[in-house]
Formats: sequence, structure tokens, C-alpha cells
Amino acid sequence: MKRKIFLSLFLFSFIFLVGTVSAVPEGYSCGYMSDGSPFCDSGLACEYFQCVSTGVTEEPPEEHSDDGNCNPDSGYDYCYFGSYTYGPATAYAKVQKSEIQGTYRNGYYVGPTYIRYKMSGDKFYKGINQDWDPCNENGCSSLSTIASSGNFQLTSNPGDHWTDCMYFMAWDRNDNSGYWAWTRTGYGWTGSGNCLNIKQVECYDNSDCGLNSYCEKSGDWTTWNCQDYECMADSDCAQGYFCDKTGTIVDWSCELKICDEGEERCFGSNLQKCENNQWVDKGIILNKCGVLCLEDSDCPENEVSDKFCSGNNIMETRTDNYCFTDHQCDYSIQDVILETCSFKCEDIAEEDAICIDKICDEGEMMCSEEGNALICQSNQWGLKEECDYGCEEGWCKSFYTTNKFYGIIAGSIASLILLVIIIVVFTSKKKKRK
Repeated sequence: MKRKIFLSLFLFSFIFLVGTVSAVPEGYSCGYMSDGSPFCDSGLACEYFQCVSTGVTEEPPEEHSDDGNCNPDSGYDYCYFGSYTYGPATAYAKVQKSEIQGTYRNGYYVGPTYIRYKMSGDKFYKGINQDWDPCNENGCSSLSTIASSGNFQLTSNPGDHWTDCMYFMAWDRNDNSGYWAWTRTGYGWTGSGNCLNIKQVECYDNSDCGLNSYCEKSGDWTTWNCQDYECMADSDCAQGYFCDKTGTIVDWSCELKICDEGEERCFGSNLQKCENNQWVDKGIILNKCGVLCLEDSDCPENEVSDKFCSGNNIMETRTDNYCFTDHQCDYSIQDVILETCSFKCEDIAEEDAICIDKICDEGEMMCSEEGNALICQSNQWGLKEECDYGCEEGWCKSFYTTNKFYGIIAGSIASLILLVIIIVVFTSKKKKRK
């Protein structure tokens, strides 16, 4: 039997390969393959269940081995293979593995951790806290068998702590035409512990917990856990309670509600305001609790009415607004005489009241410069009559009292006198002729 072993060791990881072939010498019972076919050493043949010489010397079979890194499949980070060939028999084993899978947070893992692995060969093993197993043509008896691929769980629950050394081993054997070969290759960590330091926690900080939860880390790391905040908003508390957000969010708690933040109420004339669930007196505040003024300037401006007549007086009404002792605006009204008219006070539309001087007595008459008759009405001279023949003391003159009329009379009288004279003269002359 011939055996060749290859071993590589780097830090805590190792990779190894083993190959083996076997044949039966002359004079011994024939060997049999797994498929039932007999085999003997080179130059021998199996006759009557015994290996005998054929008289022909054969060249020794080809023998070589290979091992090294290979390209890992998607989802894996490391790949190592080993192969051994003896004659027509070739054994080939391969191990692929990933980095530690899990959510790493500054020395801790939040949630479960595992290693993804996949192996090629006939038999598959794992070694935990063991040196590499020598194995043989039948397998690796001191190792535990596992499936050819899967996830190797390191930690499952918060508080789990994995420190063990572990590796994966693939073993393969090939029988072909009376020859056989075997090999193995492994990848992982060898030793008796303290290879890894994987600590699984429920949370590392608040981001690992739910929206309304925080990471409680007051104790040992094995007890770190997510806890719900007592409240985030008033709606998280029972009826009649509110979420008191004093301090950090961890300190927030449901407290009996006395008042709503910012709520206001009146105590007499004093304003009380809700601050931190307590009523705080703010004193007397303008426009709060019925307080309309604190001083006179808070009340409407004083008012002065338009001027008006009262008898022969020009007057105005003054309204004085002021702040009374009960913080209410009050006012006083006073009519003030501005002027007393000597004759008459008169209200002028769209103007103030004014004093009117006496112009004339009611019913008094006079003549205008134009010779018309005027009469006094409401202290104003008005046209009484247009006079054709002049005016005298407010009366229009009659035609019969005018100089014209007198002229006509005088002319008429003169003409009459002249006529009488003519008649007398004429009469006198007539008598003389007789």
C-alpha cells in the first residue's frame, strides 16, 4: 500500500490532502473491487481466487497529486481542493466555506451566527476542538459526519458564546480497473478552543430594537435585551394619563394628567397656564380673563363730537375713556359750551354749527339799490316786489304818485288853461265884430 499526505497550516486554519492506492502481491488471495471484480498487484492475474504471475512485467502505474486554492462559488469566501491519482483511479475532494454570517456590531453579533459550507467527495465531516484526523482509505473515523452542504450554526440565542475551534473535512475514494485512490482536504480551525470569540446579543444599540423599544444594556452583555418604552406619546397611556417626557426617552413615563400643556384657565382676573402638567399663575394679563385694560391707554381713544347748536350756544360732546379699577374700560360724557351767539346759533348741513349775526327783523321792509321792495325773512333780505315806478320805505310807488303822473296832470292843466284862454280870446273877438 502506498500513501501520500499533503498538509498546509496557516495561523488557525488548515488545509490538507491525502491519497492512497492498494494492490495484492503474488501468492495471496485476490482482492475484490466494490463492484465485485478481482484485482492483484502489477504483472499478476487472479486465477482460482489467487494472484499468480502472468510472466509479463508491467510498467508501474502513473501516480501524482495536487491541491490548492480554487475559485469559490457565489455565497462562499474560501475554496480548497485536493486530488490524488494512481493509475486510472483518481480521488478528488473540495471544501468551500463562507465568513461568519451574522450582524456584526463592534465585537458582538446581533442575532444568530453561522458558517455557510459546501463540500465535494464521498464523505463529509466536521471537527470541533480537534487536531486534523489522519483518516484512511475507509474514511475519517474520529470525526462526526455532516451533510455535504448547509449552514453550520455557531450561536442561536442571545447570550450564546462560541469559542471552539472547528473545521470541515471532505473525503473521497475512487476504484478503477483494479486500482484505487483516496484523498481528503479540510478547511477551518484546529485546536482545543479559544479559536473564535463570537458573542450573540439581542441588541447592541437602540437601532436593533423596534420603533418603540430601546436596548437595555445595564447588565452583563449576556442580558442585553430590547425593552419597550413605557410611552412615546399620550396615546400610549391609559385614559386620564399622559406621557411625561421629562429626561431622556428611557425616563418617559405615564403620569396622571392634571392639564394639557399650554392650556389656560382663569382664577378671578388672574391667568393660569399649564406647564409640565401643573397650573402656573401668570398674573393679570391684558385681554385674558376679562381684563380689558391695565391703564387708560388700553381703552379706546377719547372722542369729541361735531359742534352743534343748543339754543344760542355752540357746543360739543366730549367722551373720556379710562381704565376702571376692575380692569374694565369705562367712560364719562360732558357737553361743553364753546361759544354763545349774540343773535342766533345755526347748524349748517355738512358743516359745524356757527353763530349768525342779526341782519334784519322779521317782516322788516326796505328798498334795494335797484329800487325794488325787499322784506326780511329768516334774517335775510328777500325780494318782495319789483317796482316799476320806484320804491319808497319798502313799498313800490304808484304811478299816480310819480312825477311823471304829476307832469301829465300839470301838462293837462296847462293845456286846459291855454284852451280856456284861447276860447275866451276867441269869444271876445267875436263880440267886437258885431
